[in-house]
Amino acid sequence: MAGEEQSGHQNDISLPGEINPTGNDEAPSRGVVSLMPLPSRPRYVERPEPVEPQEAEEIEVVRKRSAAQLEKARKRQETYLQKRREKKKRKIFYNRLRALLRVFSACVLLIALYLFARSPYFTFHADSVQLTGQNLLRTQQLARFITPYDNRNLFLINPLEIQQAILKESTLVEKVYVRRSLLPPSMNVAVTEKPSWGILYSGSPLTVEEQIPVPGSQEESANSVEDKPLPSKPQFLLHWDGTKTDLADFALTPQQMTALNHPIPIVSSKPDMDATALTRYRKLAHLLNQEPDAMKLRYLDVNNPYDIYAHFDGFLVRVGRVDNSLNRRMARLHNLLPAIRQHQHTLRYVDLRWNQQIIFKKKSEAEIKAEQQRAEQRAKQKAHEERLKLENREA
Repeated sequence: MAGEEQSGHQNDISLPGEINPTGNDEAPSRGVVSLMPLPSRPRYVERPEPVEPQEAEEIEVVRKRSAAQLEKARKRQETYLQKRREKKKRKIFYNRLRALLRVFSACVLLIALYLFARSPYFTFHADSVQLTGQNLLRTQQLARFITPYDNRNLFLINPLEIQQAILKESTLVEKVYVRRSLLPPSMNVAVTEKPSWGILYSGSPLTVEEQIPVPGSQEESANSVEDKPLPSKPQFLLHWDGTKTDLADFALTPQQMTALNHPIPIVSSKPDMDATALTRYRKLAHLLNQEPDAMKLRYLDVNNPYDIYAHFDGFLVRVGRVDNSLNRRMARLHNLLPAIRQHQHTLRYVDLRWNQQIIFKKKSEAEIKAEQQRAEQRAKQKAHEERLKLENREA
């Protein structure tokens, strides 16, 4: 019996992985011990998330083709590739042909333009120059700059060369612009002349009747009207930048003098004055001509730089030299104007050379008598000229 009980106990022992046939999770009765620990039952059981059914994979069915079909497909592919290669070759050929035609057309156009530009129609003639913006300059005076380009093709003329030549050799021109015109073929020259402040004379610019003789000058030593020198011609035009223009080729008219804003005449026997001296005389002339309505400066005599004379309308002022006291000395002239006008017929000149005094130099009786005689001579001469004009008209 003991052996049966022992064998019975052995049969009740559970091995790992065995399932209890009773289905009961509790420990077996009769002291049977399980060799595997029983899993603990969870308190809450989680539901698994629903899984979407996967789409069925498409299975490509490979169709078996016959040898005839494969050969036909191969020929069709070869035909397609051959046509594509021929199309590409034609495209490359036409692109090259179009490029060649463009180059050829451009060459033909350039040759045509070159032949058209070199035609006699575009031949430049010096007499077709049009000058604008000038007051003193004339087309004839620019001929020496234009003549070298006569009968040349208009497109072969460089306007910049003409501009530089005019600016370099003409002291009267401040700015110049040369432009070629095709219809009709000509050349337009637009110039801007330099502004001027004075005109340089070698002698008195006034007529015999207007002259007031400077002491010791040629006018004072003349005894008759015939001995008086004629009004001097202008020699140089004085510009604000210190340069001067030779007026030998110019004939100044009253209209041109008005356009120049009536520059102040400067009388000097030495035309080769430097820019410093011209600047000094310019300041003096504008200082004396501040009130042209009250006393108009007719001209400035600078033959002697240390003894300058200013000729006004009706009287003469002895300025002296240009120094630091010039402004102070000339400021007294405006205060003396009423007294000067009252006695100007008997005054020889007004001496303003001194800082502390003013001298009214009167004419002598002989000078007054000589002036009366000259006035009578001028009246007789004028009457004689008028009588001759009347006789000429009657004849």
